[in-house]
Amino acid sequence: MALARPDRAAVRAIGRNAAAAAKPIAAAGKIHAALLATADHDLRTPLAAAKAAVDALRASDATWKPEQVRELAASADASLDQLTRLVDNLLDLSRLQAGKLPLRPGQPKSRTSSLTRWRASGRQPRRSA
Repeated sequence: MALARPDRAAVRAIGRNAAAAAKPIAAAGKIHAALLATADHDLRTPLAAAKAAVDALRASDATWKPEQVRELAASADASLDQLTRLVDNLLDLSRLQAGKLPLRPGQPKSRTSSLTRWRASGRQPRRSA
């Protein structure tokens, strides 16, 4: 039994449909790559700043005045706060995408986010006696 020869118009239509379906996938891949590049930069920047401040404080050949120590520690603290917010946002986005985090306006995003906001308010922790 001989196989029927495919209709050229049908083959072309299938090819056009496949090409049309591939375009959004390629666009999504480009957006994904751009987001990863941005996230990479946004995460590395505060991490590098905090690391530099801590390395400077730990340098055995440096003598720091108290004000300089406070400035370096504050710089590291601010960078780590920024990094914490970025990681919180990435984790929240992941949970939203997975459907595990309901979107509720006004609700704290996570315990870490709440802690970051509490620290930013300037309140001091209670000291145990």
